[in-house]
Amino acid sequence: MQVYRRMDIGSAKIRAEEMEGVPHHLIDILEPEEAFHVARFKELAAEAVSEIAGRGTSPLSPAGQDFTSRPSSTTSTSRKTTGKPRSGRS
Repeated sequence: MQVYRRMDIGSAKIRAEEMEGVPHHLIDILEPEEAFHVARFKELAAEAVSEIAGRGTSPLSPAGQDFTSRPSSTTSTSRKTTGKPRSGRS
């Protein structure tokens, strides 16, 4: 829901004053009548990651993003390909 403009109530969408100067991506980028699906998310996320990396910074992905819960070439996660959380132990 956060990708849609004017869908602020009930979406827990971050407000500009809460961003504390940190750029956020993929928020308010589509009209409500536009389709949105995993393939489109991955495309837009890859573009954002490239743009962020081009500035010499590293992107952060918030927890709870179902579309980024598995490793891919455009996102990094804290899970192995088995889907089990990493324990931090060797």
